[in-house]
Amino acid sequence: MFLRKLLENQSFRNDFINCFADYSNSIFKSTVVIHKIDSIKSLIESEIPRHAQRWNQFEFSSWLNNVQILRDFAEQRIAFMQSHFIQKFGLNGLADVNLSILDTTKGSIKLNSLTIHSQIGVGIIF
Repeated sequence: MFLRKLLENQSFRNDFINCFADYSNSIFKSTVVIHKIDSIKSLIESEIPRHAQRWNQFEFSSWLNNVQILRDFAEQRIAFMQSHFIQKFGLNGLADVNLSILDTTKGSIKLNSLTIHSQIGVGIIF
């Protein structure tokens, strides 16, 4: 209820959409999330066979399958969320923005809350 009321405010609504766009192009980007999943997998993978044997609840292959399910979810998540945002807020769709900085010693680009220091392709919701 609280979020629904806030979204009635056009300024908040625009900020909310822009914040989602920033997050979908940074910390929620599938490559970033999959990298995090893989790093956590690497940290705990050696303990999984011992854990499975001790608690007798699953096989190592089942755990690997669950890790892959997480990867698949991360791969598809942004597309589903973008589709939802487009439908929910009556947006026109997505536009690709390609930004390029030829000489990073001369500055960076600020796009909403993102500071871009190198060449990047950004999917923006409009």
